[in-house]
Amino acid sequence: DMSRVWYVDPAVIRRTQEWLVAGQEPDGSWIPTEGGIAEGAIDRFQNDVLRTTAYVLTGLTTSGYAGAAIASGTGFVKAQLAQTDFPSETYTLALCAHALLRDVNDPLLPGLFQEFERRKSEDGERVWWEEKAPTITGSRGQGAAVELTALLAQAYLRYGGYPDTTTKALDFLAASKDGHGNFGSTQATVQALKAFALAAGGITTPTDATVRI
Repeated sequence: DMSRVWYVDPAVIRRTQEWLVAGQEPDGSWIPTEGGIAEGAIDRFQNDVLRTTAYVLTGLTTSGYAGAAIASGTGFVKAQLAQTDFPSETYTLALCAHALLRDVNDPLLPGLFQEFERRKSEDGERVWWEEKAPTITGSRGQGAAVELTALLAQAYLRYGGYPDTTTKALDFLAASKDGHGNFGSTQATVQALKAFALAAGGITTPTDATVRI
């Protein structure tokens, strides 16, 4: 992400990708270990292989990696989602959606987004998702809700469906910004800004609007 706005030695990105790929298991998964990967999984999700695998896959795909590890990891995620009920943690499910969105025609995606629709909260003008469990960066409460909603807003934008939900989720994020310009935590702020940037980049038709300053 940083390399899009500031110079980053491509070798650093390549070495990071290679380090992640080297930690992949034969079945395509990534298992949290005592070093590195486990640093972001110090809570009760220490042994959550599905969550960790989806998280690493998302990092690899968004960084432009396209090696065999992607297909292997995606196959693991798809097998887990097909064999069991959807995870109760919506945050884990959101990471799985991002991992699968490399192919927007993946047959599992319609069911995932229908599940997101069932789990959403709505007050008429805004949509958000709540998570009682901590996120992978340890956020809870409002910070977790913003981080999760931002992740799902990005997923909805990438998927291209449910425009009403997408718009209301972005409205929730906009309303969550405090007077200092952040959204409750570093990770929530980053993900919210990424959602807004993705939404702005997707506007391709003329729009009537009233701007008040």
